[in-house]
Amino acid sequence: MISGNPFVFQRPVDDLIDREDELQRLLELAGGGHFMRLSAPRRYGKTTLIRRLRVEAEQQLDMTTIIVDFSRVLSLGDVTVRIEDAYRRATDGPIRSAVRTLMRSWNLGVSLGAGGIAAKLEAEPRTDPLPALHRLLELPSETFQRTGRRVLVAFDEFHEVLRLEGLDGLIRSHVQHQGEAASYLFAGSEPGLMNQLFGERERPLFGQAAPVNLGELPTDALGAHIEHRFAQTDRDPGEALDALLELVRGHPQRAILMAHYLWEHTQAQSAATLTEWVAALDEVIDSLAEGFERFLDVLPGLQVRVLFALALSPHGLNSNYTQARFGLPEGGAASDARDALVRRGEVLRDPYRITDPLLSHWLRQRRRPPGADEPV
Repeated sequence: MISGNPFVFQRPVDDLIDREDELQRLLELAGGGHFMRLSAPRRYGKTTLIRRLRVEAEQQLDMTTIIVDFSRVLSLGDVTVRIEDAYRRATDGPIRSAVRTLMRSWNLGVSLGAGGIAAKLEAEPRTDPLPALHRLLELPSETFQRTGRRVLVAFDEFHEVLRLEGLDGLIRSHVQHQGEAASYLFAGSEPGLMNQLFGERERPLFGQAAPVNLGELPTDALGAHIEHRFAQTDRDPGEALDALLELVRGHPQRAILMAHYLWEHTQAQSAATLTEWVAALDEVIDSLAEGFERFLDVLPGLQVRVLFALALSPHGLNSNYTQARFGLPEGGAASDARDALVRRGEVLRDPYRITDPLLSHWLRQRRRPPGADEPV
């Protein structure tokens, strides 16, 4: 029996709930030397899937996975440091040894020393990181020549490369001929930016990666997982489980977050009731409210009103009712604001709804956007 709360929501974990089809698709593409594009809204389990892919690629394909996190990348120097660090932390012995040998042999016009490019940039900020970046991007080919082992390189939060002009072209110039040595996974959590990188003809990576998308989790699989975890700790989610599943609408992280708090409110050898559910929900919303307020503060006013409309209105954005209640302008401005939220990953399509079900719940509690004059 597990002791302690089994629902970890603060970080990516190893539990992979009903993502086997996506995992197998990625493994097939990796084994064939393809480029892959993994897109998912934030907190949909993208990083968890990549971690599981690393394990299965090692076991099934005899491939070493190098995971590079581009989240909030700031500069070419930052990109270079992150790629170098990912290779230095490679878990495979032959690959790690080959990487270190190759790095020691590089003649880049500067002496990197034991600390690598990170230490060099800290000591001499004017150092040009570009020569090191070019060599790092060639490591899959060079290590393959030395070891005969292929690698899977996963660039997580890859949409962030749009912050740096020309970086996607630079990466493509190196990786496009490495099919024998490597497969590449480009993962991102902002659909609009990922579409811009891979869907616009003028971009270097246009049409270069097979798409794999993560959607909402099926209710039955999510419910079974939560029930199983409760049972492992001698608890029962009881009648609260249906309320939880209805609220989270298949959102992976929000489901585990709510399960965590529901577990905390459920006594050992007991079943949760709606009383425990309400207490858990209130505690979660209280903990998230300040962050939601900050999120609204940085959005354009029209996007804020659109979010309230999506959370509260049973009609479309262009209905007279919705426009009057939420102060939306006539014409296409509200739809444009909604589409901007879709590109950011804050709103889902078919039908349009807010990605984060807890944000939607919080907005319904507030009932109207700041500055709205219409009574509810």
